[in-house]
Amino acid sequence: MKDEGNFSRFTRIGIVAIIVIIGALLILPIPALLLDILIAFNLIIALLILLIVLYSKNPTDFSLFPSVVLASAVFCLFVNISATRLILVKGTAFNGQLICFVSSLAFSSETGNQELTAVFVIFIILTIVYVLFVAKGCVRISEVAARFMLDSLPAKQMLIDSKYSSGAIDQAEAASQKEQLQIESNFFGALYGASKFISGNIKVEIIITVINITGGLFIGIFFRGELLTDVLKTYISLAIGSDIFFMVPSLLVAVAVGIAAARKAET
Repeated sequence: MKDEGNFSRFTRIGIVAIIVIIGALLILPIPALLLDILIAFNLIIALLILLIVLYSKNPTDFSLFPSVVLASAVFCLFVNISATRLILVKGTAFNGQLICFVSSLAFSSETGNQELTAVFVIFIILTIVYVLFVAKGCVRISEVAARFMLDSLPAKQMLIDSKYSSGAIDQAEAASQKEQLQIESNFFGALYGASKFISGNIKVEIIITVINITGGLFIGIFFRGELLTDVLKTYISLAIGSDIFFMVPSLLVAVAVGIAAARKAET
């Protein structure tokens, strides 16, 4: 129990630290190196969340899971905003290594207009599948889990009272089981709320990607006097590279939420 208390305390400290970083991201411009560090940190946190859920026998063992999901979603969103600001300001001079690396995998210097269009269309298809399949599925499964838990709560409480009345369990055990029911009810209710936030976060990421491309076109053509084809290639590649790095953590967290909502406690 002491270890669980220490884990909960460190988790709360981590959430506070993430909130402080988010506040700084909204105010201060950040260099490309720090952006790479934050992107890598965001990916690692999402992977850790998924691993914790996979190795937890009971979803409620990680009682702060909904709060961690909410904090990670907000952190991912505002790191995305910082990346967008840096891309729009620097344009072709953008030197974020992680985003540039992913962009170079899909777009090379020899990429023509036809290949550029094909990659962009494929990206749109993947985004649509991601939104309709992963995001909606995550929200739906957590909603069903929360509703089933709420509907079955009175019957489970009556069953505990029946066991206590028959002498099968003592008063302490009955109180413990009722407390566990309340914890599960609160957990799945909060998890449903967190899943809605993930769904909204994914939609915002798509909007940010569109802003990356349209804003880059406007800045590149009207302020920097660049050619339309060069501007399209630069900002579409950077927008897609950026969105992939923020889509993958959201995907991992959404899968973790779905697993937590669907899993029954292992006995």
